Amino acid sequence: GLLSLSISDSLTQIATSFFERNESFTGRADIWRAVRNVASRNTLIGVGYGGYWGLQDEEIYSIVWVREAHSGYLEVYLDGGMVGVMLFFSFLLAHYRKTLRKLNNAYDWGLFGICLIIMILMSNFTESGFLGPSSFFWTIMIFLTVVFSSRYKDTIRTDCACDSLEKPESGKLRY
Repeated sequence: GLLSLSISDSLTQIATSFFERNESFTGRADIWRAVRNVASRNTLIGVGYGGYWGLQDEEIYSIVWVREAHSGYLEVYLDGGMVGVMLFFSFLLAHYRKTLRKLNNAYDWGLFGICLIIMILMSNFTESGFLGPSSFFWTIMIFLTVVFSSRYKDTIRTDCACDSLEKPESGKLRY
């Protein structure tokens, strides 16, 4: 426990000095503390999707003057509690597995999916982008999950299917 805490602290110092930021991530540590405090009151099921910001956010707003968690992970915890967090990470794991399978037959798309996962996971440490209807990366991730779930063959034909079809002598297509 103590070793992981010291490693975590040193990684924080390295990351913040690399990006020329202070160790509070430009005040986000105070925001995260306030969000964790509110979220801890509804640990099992949270406050509901979209059920906090703008509706009952006076407590956090009065402390840190923001109306978002500035962390996608804390946002999911605030909205859905531990149940929401588990469902969310189950979705991420399923998407990751589909992306790995895609690497076998459509390498470029699979690689794109992996890069997207990495970008989303990293950006949501300091921004709230999970589950947001206006989040560009999240929307693409949902789209890729649907596409990668497709039951159609993933092979790309290089020959024209038209060349192998024989045209009927009458010139009319048969249905």
